[in-house]
Amino acid sequence: MTRVWFWRHGQTDYNVGLRVQGQIDIPLNEVGIEQARSGAVQLNAAIGAVPLQIVSSPLVRAAETARAVARLRNVQPIFDPRFMERAFGEFEGLTREEIVAGWPEEFAVWASGRDPEGVEMEPRPEVAERMVAAVADHTAALPVGTDLLVVSHGAAITQALTKLLRFPHGEIEPVRGIDNCHWSLVECSPAGTGATGIGRGPTHWRLRAHNVGMYRAGT
Repeated sequence: MTRVWFWRHGQTDYNVGLRVQGQIDIPLNEVGIEQARSGAVQLNAAIGAVPLQIVSSPLVRAAETARAVARLRNVQPIFDPRFMERAFGEFEGLTREEIVAGWPEEFAVWASGRDPEGVEMEPRPEVAERMVAAVADHTAALPVGTDLLVVSHGAAITQALTKLLRFPHGEIEPVRGIDNCHWSLVECSPAGTGATGIGRGPTHWRLRAHNVGMYRAGT
């Protein structure tokens, strides 16, 4: 059985200010540091005594969160840029009100669940492709009986779960977004090469837990 845990980073000042983060490299704030520390203890207990490989987005908010659980496991995290947050182009660093004022038509497209053109936003299917390709690569290299922990970002995790669970990319997200320092767990049994359509490795991913943790958005 292959188990992959997705853990979102702790809170940042941009989260509190409701600003689009994207690939801007924002650190954890004081609350986020405590979320990572306490959340790592809870997540570590949920994972249990099995061996664990930790892979993370290199963005500092994710890297700091990954190191919190890595210290408990006495392992070194691997940083893979494919686990970075979705790029939101010209919307990055802005609030909803600022986006509406500057790009009303593009915002309306985005708010409807579609990908606006002309603002350099990374399409959701492309985010899903790079995330799932990275999961496939890392799970293929795991020793038998080892779990994979992916420390990443809200939008990126949503797209990864959408593809792994074989939901179509439509105007409504089939998977609810994940809160700061919450995690989701997917698992599957081994299968033949290429069965997933994502290159190789496991197939028939099942969602076993979603958005689990001790904190809620805004706390």
